[in-house]
Amino acid sequence: MPVSIIWGYRGPVLDDKQDGERRIAGVGGSTAFGYGVTWPDAFPALLEQKLNDVSQSGAMYTAANLAYNNEGAYSFKYTLRDYAYLDYDLAILYTGYNDISTDENRQVHRHESPVFTLTGYMPIFPLIFSEKAMML
Repeated sequence: MPVSIIWGYRGPVLDDKQDGERRIAGVGGSTAFGYGVTWPDAFPALLEQKLNDVSQSGAMYTAANLAYNNEGAYSFKYTLRDYAYLDYDLAILYTGYNDISTDENRQVHRHESPVFTLTGYMPIFPLIFSEKAMML
């Protein structure tokens, strides 16, 4: 299964939802994104695996990791609207440190990219570059 962040989410590229598939959208900041771990170790992928392991109904669960580093609760409505085409059944809103500052976190990082805003395609180089720069 191809893995990409080209559409602005982390993990496998998701096609049209299949019959019997239950799709979950994981939204949040760096903790939900899984900053510092590979995509299979981030909570949305782990949740997908656990649900499929215990499913007795025959339903297949797919989790889309829509989280983005440094984003807080303000961004959730935009993220969910941007990815409504994924036809998710449930959204898990996972927030934490990005919302505890006295300054309001109004960041919607994907919308800072004119390419994403116009096409839904998220250029990955700026994200990779900024993550690598933080490690210096």
